[in-house]
Order: sequence, then C-alpha cells, then structure tokens
Amino acid sequence: MILQNNFNMIKSKRKNEKWSVAENILLPSRKNLSNPVLTVKNLTKAFGKRLVINNASFDVYEGEIFGLLGPTDSGKSAILRAITGSIIPSNGEISILGYNYKQDFAKAASYMSGFITLPNLYGYLTGLENIKLFTSLRDKFDTTTIENAARLVDIEPILKTKLAKYTLVEKKKLCIAMSLISNPKLIVLDDPFTGLNANELKDIQDLIKNLANKHHIAFLLSSQMLGQLEAVCNTIGIVNNGTILETRSMDSLRQISQKEQKLAYTVDYPNFAGKIVLNEFNFPTQVCGNKILIHCSENNKAKITQRLENYKISIFKVEVISKSLEQLLEEVLYKKAFNKSFVEEYK
Repeated sequence: MILQNNFNMIKSKRKNEKWSVAENILLPSRKNLSNPVLTVKNLTKAFGKRLVINNASFDVYEGEIFGLLGPTDSGKSAILRAITGSIIPSNGEISILGYNYKQDFAKAASYMSGFITLPNLYGYLTGLENIKLFTSLRDKFDTTTIENAARLVDIEPILKTKLAKYTLVEKKKLCIAMSLISNPKLIVLDDPFTGLNANELKDIQDLIKNLANKHHIAFLLSSQMLGQLEAVCNTIGIVNNGTILETRSMDSLRQISQKEQKLAYTVDYPNFAGKIVLNEFNFPTQVCGNKILIHCSENNKAKITQRLENYKISIFKVEVISKSLEQLLEEVLYKKAFNKSFVEEYK
C-alpha cells in the first residue's frame, strides 16, 4: 500500500520546501555517504510473546540500494512495516535524515515513500487517473509533475491507457511512479520482484539502479532470493528470526568469493605440472588424478598457463572453482549459530 500517514501534518511540515518532481527529482544532489538517510537502531517488535523483530540495526545511505535477504517469516516484512509506520515498534529507534520517529514522525515520513504490497488499483481507470486518485490522499500534484515521474519509470506512453490492459511489470512501474511523486529520499519496496519473468526482472532492477545512481534516491528492498538482490543491491542485510545477522556490501562478498577461488588444470603430467606451479609461483597445489588444483585467483590463470606451456605441458582444460555467494551466505548462518564472526573469518 502507498504510505499514508498524517498527510496534513506532512504537508505543513514541508510547505516551504521546493520539492516537486518537476523541479527537483531530475536534478541529482551531491552524494553524501557520511550521513545515512535511514537509521534503524535496536528495533524490536513483539506481538504478545512472539518476537517478530529482534534488536535489528542498520543504516541506508543516499543513493544506496540496501536489500534485506532472508527466508519466509524471517522478519523482513515486519522490519519494513515498522519503517513505513504500518506497525509501531515495541522498542528501538528509527530516523530519516536525522528526524526521529518518536519526536517528529510526520517530518521523517515526508521524506519516505514506497509500498509493502501492490495497492488496490482500479482497472477501469487509466494509469494517470489511478496516480491522481492515490496521490490525492497525500497532496495534489499537477499533471506535469506526474508525467515527469512516469517518464522516469518509462510508462509515460501508457499513462492514458486503462489499467486493466497493464502487465504486471507495468503495474509495478506505476507504483514506483506514485512513490516518486513526493520527491522522496527513501523508497521502501517489499519483495518488488515477485511474479516477474527474467526480462521484466532486469527491467525493474535497471530502473531501481538508475533512480539510485542518477537521482541519488536510497532504496530499501527485500527478497528471499539472493539472485534478485545480487544484481541490484550495493549492500545486503541477512535477516533471520527478526534480527540482522550480518550486513555486507556486495563488493566485499565478491572479493571473498574471489579469495576462495581455485584453478583446476587438466594436464598430461599432473605431478610435474604441480611441482612447476609450487616452485615458481608458491601457490598451494594439489594433484587429483590428471588434474592439479591451484589455490589462487583467476587473475593468475594467464601466467600459470604460459609457464606450463613453456615446459611443454599439454593443457586439456582449465576450470575456475569458486564459492558461490549462496555458499558464503550459508556460512554466515552457520558461523552465527556458533557465535563466530563472518567478518573476522575472512579478514
């Protein structure tokens, strides 16, 4: 649903600010990673004896795409609902651009938009009419402002088409356009990739990356599929039992995966080849049948291959073996179960 808080208060809080899409959203501001857009600290929520959010803490910065990754019922949606104001936390703090929810919720919420589930759109209305209807609950925006937002998500040509003719991906884009209308600094999308085919998935991922990179909007997403988040997120928070087990940048995970790489050479003289690699490159090497397994990154493949060929070693096949990101994240859960830091393990 589109975030609907105390809209009159929000309007009055920002009435002196220039914040229309037409004036501002097309002009990216200077990226500032020193101050987070969203700060969540020690967030807790219980329904009776059931703890759905357990001391969760994380930050999301300007222009960052932050993904909450976890299985069904891990607490991802509950965290997002607390951030969007759909549920009231039992404890902890949430702030947007320094405005704390407890002291100034209306001001904080005025910088946020998004949806937890697809809103109940009306098929007999056009896309433009649906946007006007839903945004009227918060404020009134002129058609030019709405068209600018629609242009950003590439649905301007179908704005006057009845919603009943929209595909699922077009409906999702329409909802993102609705989220852009108020010129938010943070957009929250719960499981935005559900139901999309491969081409549609890439379309939405590219759209989100474009809005984050060019317009410096922070995004907070959720999914239970690593592949969906890997292609779009800068940072992921691994969620289980309502808590953030680990927060890692995708770059650092890829570096760890690269660090764990091995090269497998299928050769005619494996013992001789293994000694060459060990003596000349000092890489740990194992002989497995007609293969040698070299503990080094793929970056060394060219020079190792050249050296083996210089010694007249026949190379039949070269394979790069590395841990998948899924395997690395499984290790996170395993290590956390034994209170062992994933970060320290791979320093």
